[in-house]
Amino acid sequence: MTDVLSTVCDFIRYCVSRCNQAGVFSGHGFDNTLDEASFLVLTALHLPHDLPPAYAAATLLPEERTRVLELIRRRADERVPSAYLTGEAWFAGMAFKVTPDVLIPRP
Repeated sequence: MTDVLSTVCDFIRYCVSRCNQAGVFSGHGFDNTLDEASFLVLTALHLPHDLPPAYAAATLLPEERTRVLELIRRRADERVPSAYLTGEAWFAGMAFKVTPDVLIPRP
């Protein structure tokens, strides 16, 4: 079923749908599933969080698809927080390195 997903926007939308279907609670800096899905997908693709909308139509490479789908699966099925999956969280405009047991400010 996921073989029809191709663009950045497709994967963000799919992440929102999977997390909502699974009843995932957005937390760790997010108050809604769309923002969290955007963060998860864009971070996995090493893209900026203020990505211009035109890039939402960019097609993912096969290895990018695999990486993003695995993160979405772990977020939706295992309930692993996005901050743990990406190793990063944002608070008050600052990025923090994240591990399951500690938050460390990034330089």
